[in-house]
Amino acid sequence: MTEMHTRERGLALGVILILIAAGLLTAAMVFGLQSGPPQKGFGTILGGLYFQYLGLLFLLSYFFPTRTFLFRGMMWVCEHFSRQPGRWNALVYFGLGTVFGGVVILYGIGLIK
Repeated sequence: MTEMHTRERGLALGVILILIAAGLLTAAMVFGLQSGPPQKGFGTILGGLYFQYLGLLFLLSYFFPTRTFLFRGMMWVCEHFSRQPGRWNALVYFGLGTVFGGVVILYGIGLIK
């Protein structure tokens, strides 16, 4: 496959991943996600899924940093905007997104008050 086809596929993949994130965030707001402490509801569950999705994107950017412009940008953030710069920050952000999103989902379900 030529370099041009690879770039086009990477562009399409990046746009699709961004649209999924925007869709999750929009759906969360439509279904009642509010600022402040998380409350029981479907909007809160979608908000937690949004955080987990962002964490997953950081994990994918760690393993496939050149696949799309989105992953290259996320790795750039890890290497330039972190207190201790390095690729490994993608794993830290994955963990934070997974744990924080999981806690928000538990609030949304009503298992944590």
